[in-house]
Amino acid sequence: MAHEILTLKSVVKRFGGLTVVNDVSLSIHKGGMFGLMGPNGSGKTTLFNIICGLYKPDRGKIFFDGTRIDGLKPHKVFDLGLTRTFQIPRILQRLTVLDNLLIASEGNPGEGLLGLFLRRGAWRRFEREKEMEAKEVLDLLGLKEYADRRACELSGGQMKLLEIARALMTRPKVILLDEPTAGINPVLATKIYKKIGEIRDELHVTFFIIEHRANLLLRNVDWVYVMCRGRIVAEGEPHDVIKDPVVKETYLGG
Repeated sequence: MAHEILTLKSVVKRFGGLTVVNDVSLSIHKGGMFGLMGPNGSGKTTLFNIICGLYKPDRGKIFFDGTRIDGLKPHKVFDLGLTRTFQIPRILQRLTVLDNLLIASEGNPGEGLLGLFLRRGAWRRFEREKEMEAKEVLDLLGLKEYADRRACELSGGQMKLLEIARALMTRPKVILLDEPTAGINPVLATKIYKKIGEIRDELHVTFFIIEHRANLLLRNVDWVYVMCRGRIVAEGEPHDVIKDPVVKETYLGG
């Protein structure tokens, strides 16, 4: 059985008198692609905000790779290897695509004045290694030919891929993606999911994805959860979930 890398147990979140996430339990297995879908206002993004530490749940427990994380600050969750794309500093439009990836890297031994003067050799090695790593990531995502272009020259779809590439530079175990194809035409959206699948297969990164386009999500994930009014109302393999009468009624309009 696959290792559970992210587990939520009876998670609840209220804002005033409104319960936005209501007794949610779910498990994400290492190396999988998991989807989260549901109508607008069903609590999906709030749930992601709880997982990555932006909100503290009012009740329930969250475990990531064996460590309890509910209540941890976002940077502590991030340091454990659970990344949400916006946790990486925003794309710098006037810098090159390659430089945007290098900035996302952490742990530079040359950071700070002492490291700058006393560890120049280590700093240079780090820079060379990170540049090679960044080019490999860009190659995987089909962006290598754009490495020296400014980020502002990329298309909307390429910008989405750049966000994922920058997340990969932090060497995450799990990436949370909230609407990775929003505003993207269907051809590019399909390409983005293909690239996500390749990353999963080659780098063994686990993905948990919110997607408004149900058909696109169901074609690409291994397992899907459906939320409605703050609750998980269905889960399973895509071909089973799409037949669920509750899903048809609450999400697909019957």
